[in-house]
Amino acid sequence: MTIEYLATPRTPTRLPRRAIIAVVVAVVLVAGLFVWWTDAVRREANETLAAALQDTSQGAKAGQARVLSTLAYSYPMIWSTSVPDGVRTGLREVVESSAGEVAADLRRVRADVAAVRVLPWQADQQVAQREVLALIDAHLARFDRMSADAASIGPVMSETDPSDASARESLRASGAGEPPKR
Repeated sequence: MTIEYLATPRTPTRLPRRAIIAVVVAVVLVAGLFVWWTDAVRREANETLAAALQDTSQGAKAGQARVLSTLAYSYPMIWSTSVPDGVRTGLREVVESSAGEVAADLRRVRADVAAVRVLPWQADQQVAQREVLALIDAHLARFDRMSADAASIGPVMSETDPSDASARESLRASGAGEPPKR
């Protein structure tokens, strides 16, 4: 090596600095997209769970009224001994199918809730999803019992309705607020 080589000032290259800036920008962009996606998944889960809670509550009340009105209409003939057995059986089946239709609607809502995407670190949404599923399952069990045997309608209706208080509270904790009015 010569002295001339050692004394020559080295020109700084900007390439490493540009590469570092590009990496930092890429990391910030990816992090921003990740946060946006996580928030979008959380909002979608909250909206779906809140709507399902409302659908379940309204569907169960309307279904209960429908089953009771069907039963009230056919009740005198179902238990009358002057009505032929075939007619009584048919009327019981009508009442049971009315409860079965409500159960089928609740199964569709349950499938929607079970399919909601909740990310592993979204604990509040996981709790809300479990609470909404538990409420749907409680209503579903009641309508399944009624659809299996019309004679069980009285005992089922005498039980207290499943409460949606814990599902509403868990939805509030997840940031969903009150279910939308539809």
